[in-house]
Amino acid sequence: HNVDCIYVGTAHSDDLAHIFWKPNKNQSLDPQSDIGIQRRRMVRLWTNFAKFG
Repeated sequence: HNVDCIYVGTAHSDDLAHIFWKPNKNQSLDPQSDIGIQRRRMVRLWTNFAKFG
């Protein structure tokens, strides 16, 4: 998102922030929140890709 671009959508490696999410000092991730569910799905997707190709 640091580059002016006419394309919309996600960029290469945008998903890494969800997989390697690092909370702020007083912030926690609720596993049942939208972000928690999305993170779990992304980790499962990447894991299945590594296992099965």
